[in-house]
Amino acid sequence: MVMTCFPRDPGTSYFIIVIENIIAIDGTVTGKETVLWEANSDAVVYEVWRAINLVSSGEKPVRIGFLSATSFDDATASSGATYYYWVKARDSWGASKYSVPDTGYRN
Repeated sequence: MVMTCFPRDPGTSYFIIVIENIIAIDGTVTGKETVLWEANSDAVVYEVWRAINLVSSGEKPVRIGFLSATSFDDATASSGATYYYWVKARDSWGASKYSVPDTGYRN
């Protein structure tokens, strides 16, 4: 797992780790797309974000999950459509930056 640290507040030494490697299990379970990631010891909860295109193409990701687990089942994805998924770690100070995205689709 590759992780990057970012300072939480200017002038402090506190960091929250950004999760860079997430895995979207491509169409292996009918009716949902499962997104997995490794636990972040600094995180209280995780945010799961989804978009049809990358942010660099003008797409705005939508938060589809807010949970303490390290996996999320996206049952709202359209069957056959490919999505980009991101995860943010969140603690009491706020959220990390977006993870590196992974693509996935639902059967």
